[in-house]
Amino acid sequence: FDSIGWYGRLDFGANLTQNNESILALSGSTRIDRLGEDARNFFIASYNFVQAGNDRFINDGFGHLRHGQEISKRWIWEAFGQLQYNRKLSIQLRGLAGTSPRFRFTDDENRWDFVIGLLYMYEYNELNDGETIRRDHRLSAYVSWQLQLNELMSFASTSYYQPLLTNFSESR
Repeated sequence: FDSIGWYGRLDFGANLTQNNESILALSGSTRIDRLGEDARNFFIASYNFVQAGNDRFINDGFGHLRHGQEISKRWIWEAFGQLQYNRKLSIQLRGLAGTSPRFRFTDDENRWDFVIGLLYMYEYNELNDGETIRRDHRLSAYVSWQLQLNELMSFASTSYYQPLLTNFSESR
């Protein structure tokens, strides 16, 4: 982060190979973070495309926007939105939107961090067949932790459980 709280990254790649067929590969990603005194905004996006002749092997895109507002030292309110498509997985369009508080446990030296969250999430899925559309309401429960070993090394993990609100046995 710079002195005003901004961080950004942009990656782009392209490759064209000509042999018996033309092979085109494109990829790109971006990340933008804004860390304020009591709020954090985060945006990531990616795109991947690989085509050989007339066959598309990869064609997917993803975007995620998140806002976190500090309520107190331990409580943060989050809201997020996400869009994605992935031809190989038959996802024409997937959209998510959600919001919730999260609770943070941490030590005073910031060597370790442990966060739990329980949020409401609306999920919209449209498959490539154009006929299958799902609109679901889900719970998204998560546990996230990080252990900072030194300035150069840390371990981190996040685990999610996302059942339908009407049927907890159908989950992700």
